[in-house]
Amino acid sequence: MSDSLALLELPELQAAQGRWADLGAGAGIPGLPLAVAMPAASVVLVESVAKKYQFLREAVIAAGVHDRVDVVCLRSEEYAAKGATGRRAFGLVLARAVGPLPVVLELAAPLAAPNGRVLISTSEQRAASEWRAA
Repeated sequence: MSDSLALLELPELQAAQGRWADLGAGAGIPGLPLAVAMPAASVVLVESVAKKYQFLREAVIAAGVHDRVDVVCLRSEEYAAKGATGRRAFGLVLARAVGPLPVVLELAAPLAAPNGRVLISTSEQRAASEWRAA
């Protein structure tokens, strides 16, 4: 959770307007801790695995943020498809690099509104490795 809260220092996070999406939310990291820490944030946790989705629904209620944090059980490709609710709907899309950086960006970018931002969280070692490979 401390890694999630460290993101509070990033200017991109502070400058984000409108709703946020946490793509591949898993256990809710980083979206849920950030939503708790930033009471003005409106967040959608996007998770395609039903068990994780159910956990997230319960965690959102337990954290007392159910009025401004939604949980969606869809693959990002479905949620961001043309005409779908999530397409170009978010001022900020958070994603942990759970795959190669180009793939994560390809999944996250369609969720970002015009002038929105995609913030991909990964380790320094992995980022350097992928940067060299690119």
